Amino acid sequence: MIAVLCLAVVLAVAALLGCLSWGWRNVVLLAFVLSVAVFPRRLLGDPVAYAGVAPGAPQLSTFGLVLVVGSLVAVLARSARGGLAVLPVLVWTGVASVTVWTPSPVLVSGLLHVALMALAWVLGTSLSGARASSSKDQLFYARVVAGAVLVQLGTVLLQLAGLDLNPMRPQTAAIMEWRLNGTMDHPNTLGKVLLLLLAMALPGTVSVQRAVRRTSSVAVLACFPPLLLSGGRANITAAVMTVLVWVVVQRRESVLRGMRAYLLIGGALLGGTFAGRVVERFREDPDGGSRAALTDRALEVIPQNLLLGVGPNSWVDVVGRFDPLTAAGLPVHNAVLLVVGELGVVGAVLLLAPAGATVLLAFRRRRDGGQAGAAATAVVAALPGLLLVMLTGWGMVAGNVAMLWMFFLGGSTAAMTRTRTPEPDCTTVDAPTGTYSRGTV
Repeated sequence: MIAVLCLAVVLAVAALLGCLSWGWRNVVLLAFVLSVAVFPRRLLGDPVAYAGVAPGAPQLSTFGLVLVVGSLVAVLARSARGGLAVLPVLVWTGVASVTVWTPSPVLVSGLLHVALMALAWVLGTSLSGARASSSKDQLFYARVVAGAVLVQLGTVLLQLAGLDLNPMRPQTAAIMEWRLNGTMDHPNTLGKVLLLLLAMALPGTVSVQRAVRRTSSVAVLACFPPLLLSGGRANITAAVMTVLVWVVVQRRESVLRGMRAYLLIGGALLGGTFAGRVVERFREDPDGGSRAALTDRALEVIPQNLLLGVGPNSWVDVVGRFDPLTAAGLPVHNAVLLVVGELGVVGAVLLLAPAGATVLLAFRRRRDGGQAGAAATAVVAALPGLLLVMLTGWGMVAGNVAMLWMFFLGGSTAAMTRTRTPEPDCTTVDAPTGTYSRGTV
């Protein structure tokens, strides 16, 4: 407890100093990315072994603290946005928790998880100014995203070299074998975080600023070594799909010439270095393990609680009472089915509606110029891969990954709706001189 208080004091002083020089949006952005993509850790609360979207009992995490404080700062600064989009699911879960679902520590933890997902959406929309307000802020955003990716790359390379950094739990390590986890608790979590950081970095690769383009391109390339070494098949496939769709639908041919060169060179190097392990991973479990059985069980249980669900975070707790496979700590490996099973059709629609609205807006705005078009194109490019990950696993709606996912969607929505100034397609402005040059990375 004393250590947490000391850490809070140090962070408060650092945040105050940062606000004076960087602005509050950039400080909160940095704190959020660090808390969710570099150091997602438990600060308070007893560790409870439970396989769910949230811990088995309420806890205070680094990203939970940042989400609450950051959202409060946004409200005090009168810059909070996006609250109406997530208010219905908060009302629904609040009412259902009192009238329908059976109270338990697991349920309370799940309710807090849904609330934090809502705050992540709000924070993403509120911090969109860090992407659009000035050239300096755009570069700061690109550097924060790239910095998180490079931390994971460095950690994974040190783990590959034999250093015992952030060891997994013994039972997890025994199952994962050669797969690496970076600063996360599980290799699959690392893969999903990198996939989302990749999507966040893509718009910067077509920025009018050369520094932003290069920083974002480095982030995109640096995502792939730790992704490959994490060994998640769906995550790796989704990342490749995201980049390929981005290149196909991107309109700025002159800007993409340089990026294609980077991708070809980087792809060849990475493929030659890690191809063996990737192939090995696909051969280890070609049928997806117990996924089919878990899906069959979910399709049996969901109709029994179709409208109301069993309660957030409660799938393993409830279904595990009569299904041995689920009781072993294996939720249904399909994020959509898991959300429907826990929140019911009503709650699932309310939770996923903002994501659906973001996708529809992205298809409408992807042909626009400027940051709005780039943000829209990134959402469209990430959509097939994210759907693949969500339909083959449940991690996208769990823990820190769910927070980063909602933050990405909220920020993209705000970028698409607020930034309407078109940028030139064939020439780029190199800040701060204002001179024009052909678009190369």
